[in-house]
Amino acid sequence: MTGADRLLARLAHDRGYPSDRYEEQIAALSVHHADHIQGYRQIHDSAARAREGRADTEELREAVVHGRPFFEDLVRPPHHATTRPETARQHHHGERHSGNRLQRWLPGGGAGTGTRFGHTRKGGAW
Repeated sequence: MTGADRLLARLAHDRGYPSDRYEEQIAALSVHHADHIQGYRQIHDSAARAREGRADTEELREAVVHGRPFFEDLVRPPHHATTRPETARQHHHGERHSGNRLQRWLPGGGAGTGTRFGHTRKGGAW
């Protein structure tokens, strides 16, 4: 458990969060990781109890389970570091939209010749 606590502290430090004092680090981390900071606190507290011989196996297991989302937050690349497609109108597989996205899925290319569920609509495609 002490290793998990140290790993999280080191990851936080490597991501630019203060590392001089635990409380200072928690305060800074809670701004960007509010949903998962409690897991880090739980690991830190359980590590302290484990060093004193006061933590049982179930407490340690729960701390790891609750701390994992925080760990995943820290190892995930930051949002600004991800590359964005060339344009917002580009598909994830590189295909560009032509203006009418549904047109390519309609029978006859949307020219009014298709049917929906085997039925035709008066005046053209559905």
